Amino acid sequence: MGGEGGTVDECDMPGVVCECDEDLDCGEFEFCDMSGTGRLCECLTGYEGDPCAWGTLPKDPGFQDVPMAWTTDKGAMIDAAAVGGVDPGQTSFPGDALCSYGSVSQVVSMPPLEGSQPFVAEVSYQTSDPFLFSESSLAIGLGGAWRSDLDSPYSFETRSYCLGEAAYGGDVEIELSNGSRPYSCPTTDDLNIDRFEIVPAGPGQCPELGEFNNGDFEGTNGWEFTVAGSSTAGIEDGSGAEGSRAGIVRHATRCNNGWMSGSFSVPSASTMPSPALEFWWNATDGYLPRLSFDGNRDMFAELEGTGVPQTARYCLPPWTQGGVHTVRFELPGVSGACADALPRELVVDNTRIVNDPSCGTSEGVLDPGFESAPLPLFGAGFTSRGSVAAVVDPAAARSGQGVLEISVSFRCAQPSYVFNVIPPAPDVTGGPALRFWHRVPANPVSSAFARVGQSTLALPENGEWTEAVLCLDPGLVGRPAEVRLGLYGGDGLCASFGSTEYGYFDDLELTTDPACPTE
Repeated sequence: MGGEGGTVDECDMPGVVCECDEDLDCGEFEFCDMSGTGRLCECLTGYEGDPCAWGTLPKDPGFQDVPMAWTTDKGAMIDAAAVGGVDPGQTSFPGDALCSYGSVSQVVSMPPLEGSQPFVAEVSYQTSDPFLFSESSLAIGLGGAWRSDLDSPYSFETRSYCLGEAAYGGDVEIELSNGSRPYSCPTTDDLNIDRFEIVPAGPGQCPELGEFNNGDFEGTNGWEFTVAGSSTAGIEDGSGAEGSRAGIVRHATRCNNGWMSGSFSVPSASTMPSPALEFWWNATDGYLPRLSFDGNRDMFAELEGTGVPQTARYCLPPWTQGGVHTVRFELPGVSGACADALPRELVVDNTRIVNDPSCGTSEGVLDPGFESAPLPLFGAGFTSRGSVAAVVDPAAARSGQGVLEISVSFRCAQPSYVFNVIPPAPDVTGGPALRFWHRVPANPVSSAFARVGQSTLALPENGEWTEAVLCLDPGLVGRPAEVRLGLYGGDGLCASFGSTEYGYFDDLELTTDPACPTE
């Protein structure tokens, strides 16, 4: 039979099998394959059988040292004879591997996000030291999107982490490593991973792309509430925006602490170039709830309760893009006699991910010129004895309209901007570095600093814009590295020193520098 313009449809030719014209003609987890003669319904990548069902990924999930599966690097090893937790075999990161960010990796072929199903990385692992916590925490990279678990278990536990957009659609590199370098190297501590497998998520387990899991609290799933003592928490009718349902943490006494945690999926930069977290909230006047990601309580933002509902928006940093993360809204305890009655509450509703052009599109470091001001700054922590904020002040900025302003008024205090950058690869010009500008007056009490890991750079105080270079760890190329910029209020009695001292930071840039190590 002749086609349009006299062409012949190959499906009209003898012996040619045509089961479909488009993907919608095929069954679940199938696509219409037009690469050969005819058109056949085939299983999506990673699926097999009839009907199509998810197979086993990655190769050698139990670390039995199967050939052509895992690649080890920088001291990480595979021990097929280890007892393990779920099954025999494990990959181990002894002390030398932890100190050099050893890794095991494998490239797998993943199906496209559209037409497949949500997946989780299911991993069984443990650390050797019950007090180790972040020293050898697990870090998982999936397609360049990283997630660190800062609360590592002492005995083998199996945990699940939802896959983000970066982990779908073609060749995806899985990389397993430790989340941060131990405080002291060499070390006798280690990290052991017994099994790592990508499996289908359970119903309602993972958020959809660009969404929170039950972000409006109208459902019953998606949020975990943690309180102790007389505190209460949960999803409550009538407490949210316009009388809707909302998440709430409510304390009755002074020392009580509690929080709600939910998961959200940040699109890749190509899908949403300037993502931001937006939410409606309310808290008792005078109290300071906290917002943090992925269990990292050193990197957070303080909210200031006024007793009046408000909507907040925070730009999301590049390291979150393409991944699924957790957010924690916490209502901390207050110092004093713990039995004292001190009723207070935190209410959250309408959490969502939006695209905000003011957040910028920079790679590796969020808003390097602080031009998103006056949006509040995520990572501005411990501000009760000082302040950390991106402010609109062209006269104070080195360039543009925005600048990072830090102030301190108490000895012992360290108000800091704590944030992650993604170090670039070393090249012929040197190792990875963060270049930035600072202007700090000759403060009589406080001192300015920049810190990465355990390395601290003292910054000169001359009242002039001065360039500084902070070397980054080459072991963290392509993955998040924590940086701090701040003021230290000085030694002595932890009390007000009677004045407020300031420092300004601007024009951050990821680069390489000959003074920085390459390995």
